[in-house]
Amino acid sequence: MHMKEKSGEFDVLPEGYVGAIYTCSMHSEVRHPGPGACPLCSMGLECVGLQGEGPDSELHDITRRLWVGIGLSVPLLVLSTNGQVGVFFEVAAVIVTLVLLGQVMELRACEGMGKAVRAMLDMAAKIAQMIRSDSNRRRDRA
Repeated sequence: MHMKEKSGEFDVLPEGYVGAIYTCSMHSEVRHPGPGACPLCSMGLECVGLQGEGPDSELHDITRRLWVGIGLSVPLLVLSTNGQVGVFFEVAAVIVTLVLLGQVMELRACEGMGKAVRAMLDMAAKIAQMIRSDSNRRRDRA
């Protein structure tokens, strides 16, 4: 893989790549074959292609981080109530855990939205009939 820049585009897709394409929500010129960070703003890349029904590795990774964050935050909360740990450590741990919770909720919502979009695409008409003003009819496959 190589990064090529042409007219402001950051494109890291190899030649002939087939699969999910990830892009930055702020910089649509950034295209990458897998999840990662935008080289321009460091935001997480989002999938623009419809993925299969397989497990979402990003959701799995963030969920694991959330459980680790919860596991580390609870003891800090207990210790801070006894005055054994500085309040700033407790607040920082809770904020990080809440941010991870928000990311998990966002990824689950996106996963549900992706399933809904796929279901809507499956309901789309396979054949369309176009009626022109001169009464000619033409059938096209979608």
